[in-house]
Amino acid sequence: MNNSVTCRAAWCLAAGLIFCLALCVSTGCNTFGVVANDIAGTPEVAAKWQPASQPTLVLVENYNLTPDGDVECDRVGHYVMQDLSENNVVPLVDYAKVTALRDDDPASYAKMSVAAIGRQVGATQIIYVNIREMSSDTVLGTNTVKWTAAANVTVVDAKTGRSLWPTDLAGGHPIAAETQYDEIDPHHDELLARDELDRNLAGQIGDLFHNWMRETDSMHDD
Repeated sequence: MNNSVTCRAAWCLAAGLIFCLALCVSTGCNTFGVVANDIAGTPEVAAKWQPASQPTLVLVENYNLTPDGDVECDRVGHYVMQDLSENNVVPLVDYAKVTALRDDDPASYAKMSVAAIGRQVGATQIIYVNIREMSSDTVLGTNTVKWTAAANVTVVDAKTGRSLWPTDLAGGHPIAAETQYDEIDPHHDELLARDELDRNLAGQIGDLFHNWMRETDSMHDD
């Protein structure tokens, strides 16, 4: 008798589970997906490419406009280095060496190749970022502005000058970043908006070279 009761209870439990599954399928229920996501945690996004642990220079330029240096490019470079350092990606070359090299002879520096600059400052490889565009879009008749930027990222071998990554894109890996439309005071808030753009761009560049955790409100690209 006890065995019969036990079997009946087990059958009822199984039938109940089957009914719940059928109900979820028919109504679009995502309860099981939510549970699975809670168990798995936030999805981790893999690095696009993991550089060798060698002395690495981060060099950010808007070469078409300012081959002899630019404050905003230097700021983006600083944020990229900060990201790579926090994630222990590679040993980094002190950017002050580049500044000294550039300031010593700007004309000669402007003619140097990326690989030559890397060799001069003791780098084995260079994460080179060419900012192709940095512009603003203003809503007509207002102070509402959105800033956008586009760049290409390449890792260059300092000895040979060849591209270590990507090997299938001659111009480098494309990156794009933007801010939200916001009403700003051009004499004050613009600097904050530009800094937000620089941090966004730098974060995406850093994420190319290490794993990162996707968040629901993340602005990162895959």
